[in-house]
Amino acid sequence: MPGGQVAWLVTRHDLIREVLGNPAFSADFFHFALLTPDADTENKIPGMFNRMDAPEHTRYRKALQRPFTAPAIARLRPQIERIVAVTLDECSVKGRNVDFVADFALPIPSLVICELLGVPYADREQFHRWSQIIMDLGASPEDSHEARTEMPAYIAGIARQYRVREGTGLISDLVRDHGDEFTDEEIGGLGFELLLAGHETTANMMSLSALVAMTNPEARDLFTRGATDAELDVAIRELLRYLSITHMSPLRRTTRSGLVVGGIEFAEGDYVCCHVPAANRDPQVWSDADELKLDRKPEPHLAFGFGVHLCLGQALARLELQVALPAFFGRFPEASLATDLDDLRFRTEMFVYGLHALPTTLY
Repeated sequence: MPGGQVAWLVTRHDLIREVLGNPAFSADFFHFALLTPDADTENKIPGMFNRMDAPEHTRYRKALQRPFTAPAIARLRPQIERIVAVTLDECSVKGRNVDFVADFALPIPSLVICELLGVPYADREQFHRWSQIIMDLGASPEDSHEARTEMPAYIAGIARQYRVREGTGLISDLVRDHGDEFTDEEIGGLGFELLLAGHETTANMMSLSALVAMTNPEARDLFTRGATDAELDVAIRELLRYLSITHMSPLRRTTRSGLVVGGIEFAEGDYVCCHVPAANRDPQVWSDADELKLDRKPEPHLAFGFGVHLCLGQALARLELQVALPAFFGRFPEASLATDLDDLRFRTEMFVYGLHALPTTLY
């Protein structure tokens, strides 16, 4: 691992499901410590429920469950469509050339998650800077620690404000409904995880999907011809499988010896890295797994994880992609790369894969 420890790498689809479905493979450690040079640091953040096991994980997740159910997310569609339309208008006034990442892919999920949480969108540059440092596997220990400290503290500060005056959004709801159960620091950790995951992953998935559409006639046609919601849902699930932007997670640590997976026996305290991109192209699950087939029958891909830690915001991410991509290519059907493919800078040094920039000619 980048932090110096040795971990087992699990690549098969069925074996990853076996690991993630077994509570003896624990999530209860601060995995950023494995991924950076300050590997001995285990500065766990209160409320960061995805790095916890039951019953703590269950307690936090239960408090967040209702706003992320499929019906609740479906009700956000008009709001997402409004945000997408405004962002498209802003792209139009910039001229023929834009950066798809900075001008479209990042603003949309940032604004959506800010409105959902009740976080001021005016502060987006600050929390985006923190996010970039946290996701950067090469960031200095000092910068990484500072970002991981300041970002949840920022959310905790918002929670304190909502104890004085009720507001709108999930953080205010947590204060109102769970304020006696959770401290401001715990709500800060909950909001930190949702804010971090809610814009970083979706923005990178959106950018890579746009790149696919700019270089793949079938994908461009799908997003420009007025495809049905059912067609788009199938295509988005296939893109999630095909692109699999989370490369170094989920990470687990064994809680006892004698665990056997795939004929390998683990010792207590072993680290296990589940390699999602490999699992999502497992030939035992998908035929022609290395090919993008936008009408492929959806199978249980692992882009959002598996088991009790299955991504809470997966329905929101899929809806944002399903709304934003056809809207963009519907407005700009001739959108194309404004540079050579070989000149693009991919996020190979980051925890979440994607593009640093996507120079785009709109028309």
